[in-house]
Amino acid sequence: MKKYKMKINGEKYEAKIISFDSEAAKVDVNGNIFLVEFEDNDQNHIPKISRTYKESPGAPQLAVEYADGTIKAPIPGVIASIMKKVGDRLEKGDTILTLEAMKMESDIEAPACGVLEEILVKEKSPVHEGDVLVKIKFDAIEHAPAPKQVTSQRSQSTPTPEPAQMAGSSDVVAPIPGTIMEVLVKAGDRVDADQAVIILEAMKMESEVSTTYAGTVKKVLISKGQAVQEGEVLIELGD
Repeated sequence: MKKYKMKINGEKYEAKIISFDSEAAKVDVNGNIFLVEFEDNDQNHIPKISRTYKESPGAPQLAVEYADGTIKAPIPGVIASIMKKVGDRLEKGDTILTLEAMKMESDIEAPACGVLEEILVKEKSPVHEGDVLVKIKFDAIEHAPAPKQVTSQRSQSTPTPEPAQMAGSSDVVAPIPGTIMEVLVKAGDRVDADQAVIILEAMKMESEVSTTYAGTVKKVLISKGQAVQEGEVLIELGD
């Protein structure tokens, strides 16, 4: 499916051609499906466009806490790229990083002017809905708009993924269900905090699973190609 990224009157759009033949094309523009019909007329070759499909639900809104300057992930995904660095001056609308979810990339933009104080994620690292991505020192917090609520598309019965290491434990656990693609350490290895130890494939995407604490690998409980469940212990760490 070919994708096109464009900007019209300052608004960003992503278009995908779903199907195409000599008479019409079905096009997805930001989740809205359009039928583009081609008219056989020598005097007018402009396609006729009509929306024939129901609009998809709106995307989750970005969660911003202006009091402490945090920006949180609106949906689970993987950090595809980071465009800014700590100390950079941000203008409203500047893209800070790109989040990949459900085979689509979404820009995480600065909601107001300020300075980027801290980046709490790495490229190719998985994030969960509500995880803090970056911290910004806004220019004028008192004039900033009220924080937006995260609109979850997940059903109430869907469990929320836990972090890669549970509170009170140094063990590395699976943040989401998936398949082990690579094991990067072995028993006896010394690891640092935030070191990648596992490559996990989930939803056709590969993500690094990193440690939260430094320590020594006591036991590796999984192997390459093994399917794991959310919250399953992958590696035991000791001091």
